[in-house]
Amino acid sequence: MRPAHHAIRAACLALACLTAPPLFATATASLVGTVRGIQGSPQAGATVRVRSRVASLSATTGTDGSFAFPGLPIGDYTVVASLADEASAPVAVQLGLDAAMRVDLALKPEAPAPEEMAAVTIQAARIRINPSASVSSHELGSRQIAQLPGGATQALPKLIATTIPGFVQGDFGQIFARGNHANIQYDIDGVQLPDSVDGTFGSAFSVMDIDRMEVITGGLPAEFGDRLAAVVNIVTKSGAYRPGGYLDMNYGSYGTSDPQAAYGGSLDGGRLRYFISGSYSTTQRGLDTPQPASESNQAQGGAAAVHDASTSNTQFAKVDYSLDDADTLSLTAFNDQRMYQIPNYPASFQPTDAFFSPTYTDAFGNVGGAQWTPAGTNDYQFEGTDYALLGWNHRFRNGSDLLLSPY
Repeated sequence: MRPAHHAIRAACLALACLTAPPLFATATASLVGTVRGIQGSPQAGATVRVRSRVASLSATTGTDGSFAFPGLPIGDYTVVASLADEASAPVAVQLGLDAAMRVDLALKPEAPAPEEMAAVTIQAARIRINPSASVSSHELGSRQIAQLPGGATQALPKLIATTIPGFVQGDFGQIFARGNHANIQYDIDGVQLPDSVDGTFGSAFSVMDIDRMEVITGGLPAEFGDRLAAVVNIVTKSGAYRPGGYLDMNYGSYGTSDPQAAYGGSLDGGRLRYFISGSYSTTQRGLDTPQPASESNQAQGGAAAVHDASTSNTQFAKVDYSLDDADTLSLTAFNDQRMYQIPNYPASFQPTDAFFSPTYTDAFGNVGGAQWTPAGTNDYQFEGTDYALLGWNHRFRNGSDLLLSPY
């Protein structure tokens, strides 16, 4: 390793030890296996290569023919082994969260000329079996999200509520997991996030930045802390080998519009990867209006909201740099700003209306009327979220993974 890398690693270790709590959740997995020769015996000295959309690594088998790639980012990989004029058939694997995958490869002579023999190879991604049988979890990838109604333009609480069993979404965007209000642990790239003001961090994180997400709702491992309703473990997107991006625009009723854009790529042969995104949203119906339809029908909500617009904007950036095959530095940051107009009662309502009386009883038997505020009060609510983490990830040969992240 070059001296500069020693200095960077030492600086990251010192900073993390001073500022970071111990973290145990991970967003990586391990790939191990054995390469066998033509006679079926373990083959030493063979070169094993693994390649994904954003990474390419190689290793040499030991005397027992074994190889290991610890701490790989989760995702889809192709694995192949070679030695002299022999090679194995490529194998497609899918690495999931907190999992280890074993792949055994067999060397064969290079394919003969077409006139001697024609062969057809059919490949399919192997379905990963969750090794933690006691854990009840569901996984979603960016491709699956893109195929859903609304795709990546929907809010994270809505995505979870409509795809994961046991979740219900409230009127103001919050989600209830297995009957619990809030009490949900959010993890971003293996780092546990702190509690947010509104009790759910999901409203501040954009779905368009998710590469893969796991939602655990039962048998929660101890490393996820003491919030036991659910764990939302998110791995964010990283830049691909070829730079590219997209621009998206959605429009709906109540003057709703949602433009968003994303761009990512890599430099230095894929060692440096970057991904940035931004979105903006505006609507004239930000909150469900609380006022009744009329003074004569106070049990029915009004259709026309008064002073009920809202706007929001979100920015996200992630940069990864591979120092070597075992060490990776990453910087992740995002910002979310939201403005809500608090709906007013129409001017026709007066403080003497029965609806505002302390003795008012609604159709459900609840006693106590609403609080009257004059028309034109025009209250506002502002929410802001700023988050950043600097991560140093070290992958050991025995499959262990160390992540230090001041945030």
